[in-house]
Amino acid sequence: MKSRAGGFIEASLLFGLALAIFLDTRAYPASLVPDAPGPAFFPRLLALGLGVCAGVLGGRAWRSGPEDEGPAAASARVVAPAGPAVTDRGGVAVGAAGRVAVAVGAIAGFILLAPRVGTFVVLPALLAALMVLLGERKPRSLIGVPLLFTAFVYLVFFRLLGVELPTAW
Repeated sequence: MKSRAGGFIEASLLFGLALAIFLDTRAYPASLVPDAPGPAFFPRLLALGLGVCAGVLGGRAWRSGPEDEGPAAASARVVAPAGPAVTDRGGVAVGAAGRVAVAVGAIAGFILLAPRVGTFVVLPALLAALMVLLGERKPRSLIGVPLLFTAFVYLVFFRLLGVELPTAW
């Protein structure tokens, strides 16, 4: 169980990220097309969403019980068993820190490979890897969701909005 302080720390870090994104967009140029959103619109929308999530996390931390319940309350509490551990190919359990490290590595690989191979080639692999880390095991989902999301990004952002994404072609 996460402590109240841990919840506040997570909320503060997320709010700090939202604030940093918002402050970074101050230097973005204004819209070049009248009545159209400028380049700061989507990052600010992301910052707003992160700020709302930080508020929700902070509210949950506030409503959580006191950190020091004492031995009587701790022994009376029933703790449900944790779900199955994510294992690597050798059957060794990978903890939360290992999953975070793999996720960060996958995202770093995406950032490095997208300009060389192309966003629309690397994005489905990244999404499938992250889904496996989150516990998804159905082959239909591991193939369908990344392909549909990549098609969505291609059609909406690349074609419709004209966002320049790294492509190999």
